Amino acid sequence: METRLTVIGETLGDGEIVAALPSFLKGMGRSLANMFPRSTRKRLNRALHRLYPRLQNVEHKVLKPESLLLQGVPLDEALADPDLIDRGWAVFQASWKAGLVTLRDLDGDPIPFGKNGLETACCGVAMDDVEEALVMIAAEHMFAGNEMALEKVGDVLGGLADLPKLRIIAEFDALRLDHLREAFGNRFEEIMFGMELEHLKAFARLEPHALHALRQSMGKEFIEVTQWDPDYLNAIADTFQVVEQFRDLGPYIISVKSSETIRSIGSWSIRDITEQVNAKRVKQGKQRLKGRRYETDIAVVRHVLGKHFEVLMERPGDLVDAIGRVCATTRHLSGPARSDRYDQIAKLADRYLEYFSSADMVKALHLTENNPVVRGDTDDSNVDLSFGEAVLILDGLWNKQGFGRPFFEGPFQNEKGVKAIAGLVTNIQSMKKRGSVKGGEIDKILGSTDLLDASLKGVFKK
Repeated sequence: METRLTVIGETLGDGEIVAALPSFLKGMGRSLANMFPRSTRKRLNRALHRLYPRLQNVEHKVLKPESLLLQGVPLDEALADPDLIDRGWAVFQASWKAGLVTLRDLDGDPIPFGKNGLETACCGVAMDDVEEALVMIAAEHMFAGNEMALEKVGDVLGGLADLPKLRIIAEFDALRLDHLREAFGNRFEEIMFGMELEHLKAFARLEPHALHALRQSMGKEFIEVTQWDPDYLNAIADTFQVVEQFRDLGPYIISVKSSETIRSIGSWSIRDITEQVNAKRVKQGKQRLKGRRYETDIAVVRHVLGKHFEVLMERPGDLVDAIGRVCATTRHLSGPARSDRYDQIAKLADRYLEYFSSADMVKALHLTENNPVVRGDTDDSNVDLSFGEAVLILDGLWNKQGFGRPFFEGPFQNEKGVKAIAGLVTNIQSMKKRGSVKGGEIDKILGSTDLLDASLKGVFKK
């Protein structure tokens, strides 16, 4: 690269009129031009456009082909991409340090690398100010067509490090920005730029309906969303697709402890009930809904568990999923069967839920949505264990000499206990089919005899 092409002096920022003047008039021409509004910005813009091809040339010469970013990309396009701006700035700094470009001050003398406080001849400002101006120019490109939004964030822009965050915010639609400005007030810019980049990327995935629903659910605590782990935010964005999921979970979203649990809850069944709702509305003389309406198993589980719902939300994700899905099967029941199930779930939650440590024990007791008896597809308990019988097994062990609370606090929560219970269920089902045991007597037989103890031997001794 020729030295004369790398000199960043007065002529690099000159406009066409000044450039056409004779040498002895150029100084006067620059003085007159500097009297116009935004003259410094215009000189900087012209300098950038003239310097950019040279930076592309340097990048092409010193980097491997697979690492090139600036090649073939127009400056206006590069100024809207933080990665390209960062590359261009890095190439310029490296070129300045290596002497591939010469930066001159207002007196025409070379500016040593790192002397960022000296004013440059090309635009009349110091390099520290050039970086800030470059950020604003980049912001204008990113917010092209959305100048009102840029006015809201321009005051808090710092250095080039803010550009990746700015690009994310620039992609927010008007509705999302309105929600956030209303929620954060005068702290909007401070909060948004205060987040780590990965956190902001995850936060930006929350759609307007999600932000609105979270605000309704959390009230003043909504600001806590900006402090949630990125994995947690990504889990919400991935699995919570409709407003009803947020509304049905409500304030309990704060109780959920992990992204795994959020993904479990978000995977629970959602049903489009728009037509049913519209049919009722038409019958009542009301207008049809403009949007869609859904019901969720989150609402079913929350209703069935009542006060125990929050306790469940704090448990491991696989356990939350297993208990939630089996509780949701209640919606398939009606009449006395549903009433009985409510009582059974209440007893399970009141006495035994605290001792469940994972989904393995839930499966060992056949408390799954795949169990046709639990699901309500059949009332023949010879097909599989019923929900009530599973609770009776727990009651029998609770009242059994040598077991009771110590057993639930110990082996019940480990792999050995899971295998014992799974074997017990298999044994009970076999004896039920032979007529040796009646389902309604499981707790008494288990608690007062050793008839069902085959799989329990050696598991626990009080």
